[in-house]
This record gives sequence, structure tokens and C-alpha cells, in this order.
Amino acid sequence: MIDCREIQKSYGTVSVLKGLSLSIAEGELVAITGQSGAGKSTLLHILGGLDSPDSGSVQIAGKSLSSMNEKQRAAFRNQDLGFVFQFHQLLPEFTALENACIPALIGGASWKEAKLKASHWLDYLGLSERMNHKPQALSGGEQQRVSIARALVNKPSVIFADEPSGNLDSENAQKVHESFQKLRKDFNQTFVVVTHNQEWARVCDREIRLLDGRVVTS
Repeated sequence: MIDCREIQKSYGTVSVLKGLSLSIAEGELVAITGQSGAGKSTLLHILGGLDSPDSGSVQIAGKSLSSMNEKQRAAFRNQDLGFVFQFHQLLPEFTALENACIPALIGGASWKEAKLKASHWLDYLGLSERMNHKPQALSGGEQQRVSIARALVNKPSVIFADEPSGNLDSENAQKVHESFQKLRKDFNQTFVVVTHNQEWARVCDREIRLLDGRVVTS
């Protein structure tokens, strides 16, 4: 599903990724770990097409990100990739349902079609009674599950998650972890998760540990 080779990335004089290579299979739930500054988030942004490497290649689902222009990468992110971040990034003026609809609407779906897709995923994630609530009326765990539904709405090939349970208490963090595992089991969904949570990393299929911009364990 993911294949990246000899990725190098620097910001000014600081070299962050140093010839990094890795592969991730379809349906894998993979944790990317390492100390702060190891290059985890930079790698996630490059794999997700949010940033470009200085050199090297990235392929996702057989498609080369480096061969795409910015407009093509934006369309690819919308249709083929999903993103879950630590702080939800829900729009406060919109309901849970409206927030979950946004990627489908951006992709050209009608409101009716987007609502149908979003409702399906919100129901799957146990939020059928909370669809018409705005974020401020939802718990932190519920808000994060709305963001997972939003990531799923276009049925992406890969979901990238950056510390998805880092802002949650242990109970809600466990619910997020269980949601990822259930999605992998039910839909063979591929997940790439940046985390500092070693307990979570241990129950993933594989841990890819970074040190100073290189893979040291995979």
C-alpha cells in the first residue's frame, strides 16, 4: 500500500529525514514511534502528501506522489487519504454530521450523498444519537470519533493519524484504539499512526521506530 525510498528532508540547515525507506502493506495497522525530533510528524506529512521530500520517492496504492502537481496531490488527499489529528480540528459552527460530510462535499458529492456517507460512519462509530450536536456539546472522545468518521467518509486507502489519542483520558483513548482495530478487522483499513503511547504501539501490527531521521526498528 505504501512504499517510500530514500526520503530526505531538511528545513534550512537542519536535516530531519536522512535517506529513510519503508513499506507498509494493505490492511496493516502500523505505529510510528520515536523521541521528539526523530522525524515522525515530518514523515507522516510527506507520506500524506502534505509536504514534499527534498529527494526520494513515495508511492501509495501504486500512485507516485512525486509525479503529481499540487492540484493533483490535493485531489488525491481528498479521495484516497484520511487524516486524524490530536486536536480534532472540527469546525465549531457545524454539527457532527456536517463536519463529517466536509471531505465528501469537497470531493464533489451532493449534500444528500455526503449526508448518507457521513451518517453511516457516525453510526458505525457509535454516534448515531450525537449527529446533530455541535462540537462544544460533545466529549473529547466523541469529537475524536467524529474526526475519524470525517477521515473515513471518502473510503480512503490509508488513514494517517498523528497522536490521535494524545489529548484523551485513558478510557476514551482506548475507545479510539479499539475503533482503529475494528476498522482494520471489518474493512481491511490501512492505518499509519504516530504515537508516543508505547502500550498502543505494542498492540499495533508493527512498530516502526525512528531515531535521528532514520528507521531503527521495523
